[in-house]
Amino acid sequence: MSNIDELYAALAAGTPHQVVPGFAEPLLLANVRKAARSETLEERLDGARVAAGIGGRDAMETLQLFLSDPDTKVRAYTLELAIHAGEFGRPLVRLVAEDTDTELALAALAELTRTADKAASKKVRALLKHPSPKIRQASLVFLGQNGGASMRHEIEPLSRDPDAAVSAAAAEALHRIDGGRPRQTGNAPTGVPTPAPVPPVPPPIPPVPSSVHETPVTTHAFESAAETQSSPTPEAPPTTPAPHDPVATAKAIGNGAPLTSSFDAGSMAAIQNALRGDKDPALARGVARLAVAQNWSPWTALLKPMLTHTDPSVRSEAGSALAAIGAASLFPAVLGLLADADPKVRVAGIQAAADMGLRLKKERFVHEKLQVLAGDTDATVKAARDAAAAKLGLK
Repeated sequence: MSNIDELYAALAAGTPHQVVPGFAEPLLLANVRKAARSETLEERLDGARVAAGIGGRDAMETLQLFLSDPDTKVRAYTLELAIHAGEFGRPLVRLVAEDTDTELALAALAELTRTADKAASKKVRALLKHPSPKIRQASLVFLGQNGGASMRHEIEPLSRDPDAAVSAAAAEALHRIDGGRPRQTGNAPTGVPTPAPVPPVPPPIPPVPSSVHETPVTTHAFESAAETQSSPTPEAPPTTPAPHDPVATAKAIGNGAPLTSSFDAGSMAAIQNALRGDKDPALARGVARLAVAQNWSPWTALLKPMLTHTDPSVRSEAGSALAAIGAASLFPAVLGLLADADPKVRVAGIQAAADMGLRLKKERFVHEKLQVLAGDTDATVKAARDAAAAKLGLK
């Protein structure tokens, strides 16, 4: 096996901190282009991951090949990789907004809304005539946040759309472009998003699904940092019915109310946007519980910052949620709770790590990591560590 083949295999396997020499990049990308034409699904998924692992504009242009794949699994995974690529991947996200798969297009639209990508405005305006009311609604949410008065004549006809959610979104979009403040309506966003900064260090690349029968989770963009998992095929959030006030409902869930409402794309976007400026711990807890209840792993990008929240209950909830829906790359974040100053959070971290270890079949890894608490004098922590060891089958 040549050095190029070895490097390709390492990138495909997700081996961290791979350095790609300049001379190797064109050779690797040539192999990626070959993989894009493969009849084997696993090889195409691996090829997409290699392109994302190389990074940079040339690699993103090559990654674009996978957006034409006939299998939705490949296109969905490519969207995740594009989101993780930040600024370099943004052009690919814009392309996915036109995907023939409605849920995949909705995921891309929500990401464009989250990042306030005004460069996508022309493409999104064309979607106002889309046959799917969900796409029209999501496009109106985007334009209401990022459009201007020049778009009024295109939006106004949709205020008479036969779909009630679309007509309501059009009314809200007109209100917003006229300078009005966001209103608390069922599908309207509750705050204007600001462009997300590109992190100085790229986030971990989502792993290739462990089974080709899984559909990689796509994001309502929620950063971005979407994570895949090895549980049954996750789906996008239910689209009907939406709660009347999604943010208030999320806060109620964060305060212990049962999850009785479904959340559509607009509602999920509203909750995420509110989280940017609303520091109420109840909202953060609600986001964590919703992420688990709706099996919405793209929200791991929202959950990870919560691990340093000033409220211990939020740190605990975020850790539990990450353990339930996060990929193996989030193990370090969850294990960080073991060093928390609050013993209740350390207990939650122990339980989260054990649950994550069982789900991802990393029992021995987690058991070894829990040894850091061997000298912890708190009785509840000791009991939790012993219970976790028993749960992992490594007492």
